[in-house]
Amino acid sequence: MSTVSQRCNAFLMGSDQAGRDAVRQLEAIGRNDERLHTYNRSPLLNRPGLLQAADVATLEQDLATLLEVLTSLPDRLFDGRTAAMCERVGINGPARQAVLDTVDEFSVLLARADVVWSVHGPKAIEFNIHSSLGGMDIGPLNETFLKLPVYGDFLRAESLRYHDPLDSILAEILQAATDRGMTGTPTVALVDWPTSYPIYEQVLERVCALMRARGIDAIHTHVGRLEERNGYLWYGKVRIDVLYRIFMLEDIPEQPDLITPIIDVHRAGNVLLAMSFFAELVGNKASLALLSEPTNPDFLTAEERATVDRILPQTRLLRHGRATWDGEWCDVTDVAIARKNELIMKPAIGHGTLGVIPGWAVTEKEWRQALGDADGDMFVLQERVAAAPEQIPTLDDDEWRTCDYDVNWGVFIHQRRYAGAMLRALPSSRPGVISLGAGGAVGCCFHQDAPSDGDE
Repeated sequence: MSTVSQRCNAFLMGSDQAGRDAVRQLEAIGRNDERLHTYNRSPLLNRPGLLQAADVATLEQDLATLLEVLTSLPDRLFDGRTAAMCERVGINGPARQAVLDTVDEFSVLLARADVVWSVHGPKAIEFNIHSSLGGMDIGPLNETFLKLPVYGDFLRAESLRYHDPLDSILAEILQAATDRGMTGTPTVALVDWPTSYPIYEQVLERVCALMRARGIDAIHTHVGRLEERNGYLWYGKVRIDVLYRIFMLEDIPEQPDLITPIIDVHRAGNVLLAMSFFAELVGNKASLALLSEPTNPDFLTAEERATVDRILPQTRLLRHGRATWDGEWCDVTDVAIARKNELIMKPAIGHGTLGVIPGWAVTEKEWRQALGDADGDMFVLQERVAAAPEQIPTLDDDEWRTCDYDVNWGVFIHQRRYAGAMLRALPSSRPGVISLGAGGAVGCCFHQDAPSDGDE
């Protein structure tokens, strides 16, 4: 039976000139609609990602379990000793202190898994647990597809809908604010770091505009402009109720004193952190490695271990010493050398693709050099997940053809439920990491609420 994606392709390409016009309109909107420029004018994928009801159920179950286990790692592996886990995953100095200072703040939990759909099912190659989540403003692209001819016709005919991640994010923040006893509409400040704020200022303004359209009093600034007065956090004459953190834990060592007002006001109980620095302790790649490596006795239940093995590719800390790989004890560095084309190396703490080296895309010499350079730093080694290609309709001299794309599905999880997705896609012919920096296209996602007859 055809999948909903195949039916969409057939519908678009079978619409002849109307389908061609719809693709060209999408391209023009991508150039001209400021709401879609969050991704630095990255091209738009010619159709949305489409999930069947069974796909959504699988993602919800497996990713919710993975998130629950990750957030409980300090208790399961370190008897609640947060400092010990910081040391294990390479969080030291001022960054570690920030984690310890906010370890009690977990009222807002925002997460997005980066999922690659292989022939064996979905695999979570990363799990981002922090508030600076790319894709939270994808909703306008969903709206665009619904308004366009042909696209909108198909989506309505198939009863496909979408979740806007920003709705779930704001619902989480407002509930936490209410639980704190805040009355009225809280002022939410999206706060970046001084060095990166000029780069993302326009992006943050677009996100704030989306929040304001939902009735939220949203502003944006950088941490260097904040100050503590009378136990509260201020930006000029504006008192901040909720600090929505855009800057990352890795930024803090650059100027540790900049976060002092935030920590002081947090201790006074007068600001809601969305999210705390503790989140990045459990949401980094080294934590995935700790979760992936089975121990004896195992710290997971049999059901949890089955879920982890199913959804998470093998991930190990890159260090000298023995660990398991494919169920056999070995030296991790020996595995790294022997299986170059099957592995990817990633910094344990960091964002985007900075420092990420896919073994299959570099020479033997470059790979060995990277392994040597990583000695002493915290890196992880992860098995390669080959994406099952998505066929996307494209126009070539006004003629239809399909192009195979490898897709990274940025899947939001909120309250154990699927909360929308943002896609990054790269033609399968290009080796390397699926990212916008590599010239990838941006996509949104629609899903079925229940399987149709054709999908049973």
